[in-house]
Amino acid sequence: MICDPVQAPTALTHWTGNIFSEERKDWALLPTRPDWAKVFHGDRTPGEEGAHEKLSDFLEDRIAAYKGLFPYALINFPRLRQCI
Repeated sequence: MICDPVQAPTALTHWTGNIFSEERKDWALLPTRPDWAKVFHGDRTPGEEGAHEKLSDFLEDRIAAYKGLFPYALINFPRLRQCI
């Protein structure tokens, strides 16, 4: 059964209140008791900064291991050319 469309609103209102946001550190995502992740603390940087570091490391040092896939990557992911 198909219904008739509803009538469009005559005016739209937007949110005027405060938007509450939390800090990632307040979520307590990293373990503390016991801190089983302490062995990783020197090896990684969490978050976007760490992701950029890992991508840079991969593009600078490890992409050579993908020689056979490299032409495929350049054809199918043209934006990759900007990174190399």
